[in-house]
Amino acid sequence: MGIRHAGQEELARLECKTLDARFLTEIQEGLDIAPFAAKSVLGVVKDVYFPFLETEATRPIPGKVTLVAVAAVRGEREDDRQRLLLSPWPEDRGVQAHPIPQRDLHPPVEVDRGGRLVGTGGERRRDQHQGEEREGGHRTAEPLGHGHLQIKAGRILWEGNWFDKVTEEEPPLTREQILERYRATRALSFELCRPLRPEDYRVQSMPDVSPPWWNLGHTTWFFAKNILEPFGRYHAEDARLEFVLNSYYETLGPRIRRDHRGLVTRPTNDEVVEFRASVDARMEELIRTVPNEDLERLGFLVVTGIHHEQQHQELLVTEVKHILGSNVPDLREPYRPDAPNGHRSAPELSWVPFAGGLSEVGNVEGGWCWDNEVPVHKTYLEDFALASRLVTVGEYLEFIQDGGYRNPLLWLSNGWAKVRDEGWTAPLYWEERDGAWRLWTLGGERDLDPNEPVSHVSFYEAEAYARWKEARLPTEREWEHAARASGFPGDKANFLDSGAFHPRAANGAAGPLLQMAGDLWEWTTSHYEPYPGYKPFEGPLMEYNGKFMDNVRVLRGGSCATPANHIRPSYRNFWAPETRFQFTGIRLAR
Repeated sequence: MGIRHAGQEELARLECKTLDARFLTEIQEGLDIAPFAAKSVLGVVKDVYFPFLETEATRPIPGKVTLVAVAAVRGEREDDRQRLLLSPWPEDRGVQAHPIPQRDLHPPVEVDRGGRLVGTGGERRRDQHQGEEREGGHRTAEPLGHGHLQIKAGRILWEGNWFDKVTEEEPPLTREQILERYRATRALSFELCRPLRPEDYRVQSMPDVSPPWWNLGHTTWFFAKNILEPFGRYHAEDARLEFVLNSYYETLGPRIRRDHRGLVTRPTNDEVVEFRASVDARMEELIRTVPNEDLERLGFLVVTGIHHEQQHQELLVTEVKHILGSNVPDLREPYRPDAPNGHRSAPELSWVPFAGGLSEVGNVEGGWCWDNEVPVHKTYLEDFALASRLVTVGEYLEFIQDGGYRNPLLWLSNGWAKVRDEGWTAPLYWEERDGAWRLWTLGGERDLDPNEPVSHVSFYEAEAYARWKEARLPTEREWEHAARASGFPGDKANFLDSGAFHPRAANGAAGPLLQMAGDLWEWTTSHYEPYPGYKPFEGPLMEYNGKFMDNVRVLRGGSCATPANHIRPSYRNFWAPETRFQFTGIRLAR
C-alpha cells in the first residue's frame, strides 16, 4: 500500500523507532520527491500527526530534520488529491516536537497523484502566504520559520537550511543574464592574474601545471571553437592559435604536448590579451543579436564555457601557488598578502551518524550541470558516520611523528611506491628547517597552524592516514547524501570569493557537519565512473569528462580556490590518486 492510499489508521502503524526504508520508498514514489525529502515527510508524519492521533511520537533523529515541516495524509476527495500541510518546525529542534494545532498550520496546498499543483483551496489567502509572482512562471510562499516554500515546475519544494532547493528545470537565461555572467567570469580571470609579473606567465613548474598565459588563452579558445565557429563568427586568428591552445580534444585537431606549454614564447602575453579582447567582443555581439530560437542553445553553451573557465580559475590559483613556490626560498614572493584567519581553535572531532537506506544521487537540485552528474539515480547506503570536520595539521603531524611515512603497512602498494620514488615525508609545501616545519602559502611562508585543515595531500596519503586512525574515507555517495542532509553549502563557506586563498580552521558554531563546502576538496574512496545510463554531452564536448573515467579518484565539496557559484552537492571533481598540488584534504568516515 503506497503512502498516498494510506489513511490515518495506516499512518498510525508506522514504526517510530527507525527510519524504515520501505516506507521511505513509498513516500518518495507516492509524492514524487527525493529520498532526503521523503525522510522529512516521514519525520513530520511522526512528530506532527502522531500527536493528533494520540500516538507517541519519537524524538527527531539528529541530522534528519531541521526546518522542514511537511505532512502527507489522504485527501477525502473523489479525485483522491493529496494535501501537503505546511507548518513551521518547533524552535526546540533537538527534543520531541510539540503538537501543532490545526489552526496554526498553513492552509493546505493541494497536489494531484503526479505531485502537480492543482489548487490552493478556498481557505488559502494571499495575505497568509505573502505570495508574489516571480520571473520564470513560479511563485513563492513564506511560511513561518526559516527558509521558504517554492511552487515551481508543478512541484512543492521547501528551501531552507536542511537541504537546498529541488528543481526540475531552471528557466532559460535572458540575454542580459547570459551577458552579465559571461563578463563577470572573464573579468575574474584577469583579476586573478593581476598580482603576477610578466615572467610568471611563462613558467611551467611541472607537467601538470600550465603557465598562466596558456590558461588565459585556452579558456578563450574554448569559447571561440565551441561557440563562435558553429555560429559563423570564427576568424583566421582563432584558427592560427588552435594548435597551441587545444588541450585534449582529439576531434578538434592536433595540439602541442602538455609538458611543452612552458617551452614556447609565442603567442606573447600581449597577443593573448588581444585574442581575449577580440573573442569577448564577438561573443558579446552574438549574445545580443542571436535569434530568439537559438538563444536557449547559446545560453547552454555559454554557461558551459563559463563553468569551464571557472575550473581553470581554480587551476590558475593552484598552479600559480606551485610556480611561485618553486622559486629559491630566499627569492620567493607571496601572491597576495596573507589574509587574516582569526587564529581560531578547531572544535573537537566528533562523529555524525547517518541512517542507511535508499538515497538519490546526482543533480537532484536541477539546473545546469556537467554530464557526469546525471542521470539522477538511486543507491542503497548502509548506516555510516562522517567526521564532523576535516583532519587538522596538528592531527596529521601526529601521523608523521608516529612514522606514518616510514610504515609500508599503512599504504596501498602504489602509494608506498610514490613515497619511496618521490621521497614524500610530509604534505606538499611543508618544509623542515632547523627541526621545525614551515609552510608555503599564497600569502608567503609561515609556521604551521595546528588548527587549520591539512592540505595538499594525495589520495594515497589520505587513505594511509585513515588506516592509521582505524577509520576510512567516505564513498562519494555517502558524502553527497551527508552534504544534502547538512545543508550544503552552509553559511560562510570558504570559497575563492572569501579572498583567503587558504583553508581555515573549522567554525564550531556552523553545525554538526563542518567544512563540507569550501576550504578543501575531500578525497573519497570512489573511482571516477559513469553513472547508470550516463550520456556525454554532444559533439566535441563529449570528450570533456567521459574519457577520463579511468584510474582516477573522485573528490567532493570544493575548496578555497573554487568560485562559490560553481559548486553543487552533486559536483564530481577527479584527479589521479598521487595528485598533491590541488587544495585537497581529508574527512574520515566509518
